[in-house]
Amino acid sequence: MPRTVPLEVHRERAIAWAAFVENEGRQPGNSPSVPQSESALYYWMHRLRRQDARGELKPEIEATLSKHVPEWRTPSDRVLRIDTDLHALYAAEYSMFRDLHGRPPSQLASAKRERQLHHWFTNQRAALTTGRLDTSVQAAISRYLPGWDAPSGRTRRPPTVRTFEARLRELHEYMESNDGLLPSTSHRGDDPDGIGNWLRSQRTRLRRGEIKRSRKRALDELAPGWAYETRSVQKWTLRANELAAFVSEHERLPRRSSEPTERRLATWLTGARSAELTELQSGTLDALIPDWRGNGVAKAWGVRVHEIHAFIAEHGHRPRPQGSTPEERRMGFWLTRQRRADKEGKHTPEQKTLLDEVLPGWKRPERASAKPRTPRHPGAHERQESKSKLSNARSVDVIDQAQRDITNKHPELAIEDPYRYARKVVKRYLRLSARAAMPVNDTK
Repeated sequence: MPRTVPLEVHRERAIAWAAFVENEGRQPGNSPSVPQSESALYYWMHRLRRQDARGELKPEIEATLSKHVPEWRTPSDRVLRIDTDLHALYAAEYSMFRDLHGRPPSQLASAKRERQLHHWFTNQRAALTTGRLDTSVQAAISRYLPGWDAPSGRTRRPPTVRTFEARLRELHEYMESNDGLLPSTSHRGDDPDGIGNWLRSQRTRLRRGEIKRSRKRALDELAPGWAYETRSVQKWTLRANELAAFVSEHERLPRRSSEPTERRLATWLTGARSAELTELQSGTLDALIPDWRGNGVAKAWGVRVHEIHAFIAEHGHRPRPQGSTPEERRMGFWLTRQRRADKEGKHTPEQKTLLDEVLPGWKRPERASAKPRTPRHPGAHERQESKSKLSNARSVDVIDQAQRDITNKHPELAIEDPYRYARKVVKRYLRLSARAAMPVNDTK
């Protein structure tokens, strides 16, 4: 919805316009070389003149303009200073870009200057086509871009003007072929004529108080609720009625089964439970399906708690996810989900109380019984101890041997550089240990 400019702002701009005309001797313009304040005054007056031509200008604004700017309806006749040198500079840069890159500038380019060149050329072509381009500007551009003003050979299709009655007939045909639904404004696939955007413009006119009473009455008769009811609201109501019909036929809420229709309704119901519905929507569901909020699901949840209680009384332990039967595994996984939901704070106070009363200690997972350990062979412990002692004795012997070898080879190193001496001992120890571990091949 466009922003409404206060009348006081229009009065200040009218005074500024009159002062500009008195000081400069001309009306404000929109040339690329003029200051931004002058360009803002130009576009402000341009919008008001267009509203006046359409008969949409408010009387109080018209009175303010007539008071401060008596000749405001008369636009200046070529009072702008046309900067041909600036257009020639743009044309030269456009020609250099095309020669350098082998293509014209693009409006989708990442470089801002390339986009500016594209829009400048597009605006000059549009001005030339509509007869608004000055001959001096056309000649300046032709010096650097010869042949740019040649006709393209394409004929522009005249705009299609549809009357309100024609649009009303199109809306009637659309609703008949789409089960009474209003057209959407976001999808053009099922609305190639743009009826949805036209209907949205009628809603905007209604909010502004600009629609005629006869047109509003015609729309009310053809599509009751068109002023506030969008296609999404209609589709929601249609889906709620489908859900009510399913519950009436099957006497239960839909589940996520393999049947596509039931699965779609179950998904829609889950979304409705988690969404922030309006009072009208929640009241509609309460009237159609009293248990839509999940009371049936709560009952099934409580039944599962008592089934687990009966399992514990029969088997002496809680069900485990790795149980021996499918039913035990289902109960075990269900308990695991409840423990996760408890950590995330998703349980209601009633659910917590029921679990604590019926299944004490349910928060602790059931541990599987440990497998009995196979007893070792008699004497295995003694043999292991003897192997450890022999290994330790051999290690000590190897260390002593390594230390003796390094001391004999470098007798002064242990005193002068103990760190280097220790490193050499360790290296010698590792070499001797590897040599001792190598198998010995006895050849006769």
